[in-house]
Amino acid sequence: MPWPLPKKIAFRFLFTYLILYCIQLPPTWLWNNLVPQLAKLLGLTVFGSMNGSGDTTFHYVQVLGFLLIAATVTLIWSIVDRRRTGYHRVYLGLRVLVRITLGGTLISYGAAKVIQAQFPPPQLNRLLQPVGEMSPMGLLWTFMGASTPYNVFTGASEMLAGVLLFFPTTTLLGALLAMAVMTQVVALNFCYDVPVKLFSTHLLAESISSPRPMPGVSRTCSC
Repeated sequence: MPWPLPKKIAFRFLFTYLILYCIQLPPTWLWNNLVPQLAKLLGLTVFGSMNGSGDTTFHYVQVLGFLLIAATVTLIWSIVDRRRTGYHRVYLGLRVLVRITLGGTLISYGAAKVIQAQFPPPQLNRLLQPVGEMSPMGLLWTFMGASTPYNVFTGASEMLAGVLLFFPTTTLLGALLAMAVMTQVVALNFCYDVPVKLFSTHLLAESISSPRPMPGVSRTCSC
């Protein structure tokens, strides 16, 4: 079944953006040179460099770079490939990429919580510090680290969601669980000012997009 033009344009844009974000293309060294130049055009000054996750000006400008590249590629792609009726196989492949990327990330972060590597038990100096003197992020790390059972519960939930996403038959269940745990993570990051808002929001968006194929796209499509 042929795709309508808006659907094809939207897919081209999302495909390009997700490839850039999930695989982190172009290489880090190139972004470390491109982002300051783009920031300069916007009248901004950036410090530091690409370091995985964070909410610095560098990272926001980098996301803007992703959007600009995706828009440019979409325009060229739409002109060159204007006779294409749809992208059924490519779409299914993109879903696999998103599932594997999201699943691997959830397993990694979940494992860090289970062993309390991300939220270690609070040290004596932290326990003696008045609550009013703690930063919002410091308070979050303290109450998370203070409960081993809660660490294990949240970490195991993330790991289970990640494992379920690796198998086509359990993708829906894994995506629903991922949505639940990532909604909590995003809420905590925004409410306690944890500097991974961009990263966690992207993971939540990926979990929302993972459950099922686009209408009209079969998992066994041979188009």
